[in-house]
Amino acid sequence: MELVNLIATVAALAGLLLTLVQLFKAHLGLKGRRVLLLSAVLGMVLGAVFAAGGLIGFNYLPAWPPPVGGALLGLLSGLVASGGKDVVTGLQKNGAKARAQAEAKYNPVPTPDSTAEWVDATLNDLTGR
Repeated sequence: MELVNLIATVAALAGLLLTLVQLFKAHLGLKGRRVLLLSAVLGMVLGAVFAAGGLIGFNYLPAWPPPVGGALLGLLSGLVASGGKDVVTGLQKNGAKARAQAEAKYNPVPTPDSTAEWVDATLNDLTGR
């Protein structure tokens, strides 16, 4: 049961971090490694603050002081948040691409004979008389 609580705590903090990082990313225009660094640092800070505040569920490392254990849990959550969004985005893009390729391969659009479509038109056909 302890593992389930740990996973739930990491997932909840990762969701909060994902939201905050996306907010900062949109307003500050961050890209690449800076987003990962922001996610890790913000996770460590929030984890340490939550653990120091006595939030239940952040005391998974009893040998360490609560802020240190919370910071490590926050670091893990930050990395999960950064990597998790990239994984989901990649799966969505690759899934759509694979679906389009499979549809093109197995359901090809029949190409009509281009010469059979053209019929000579007269001026009367165009004016409706």
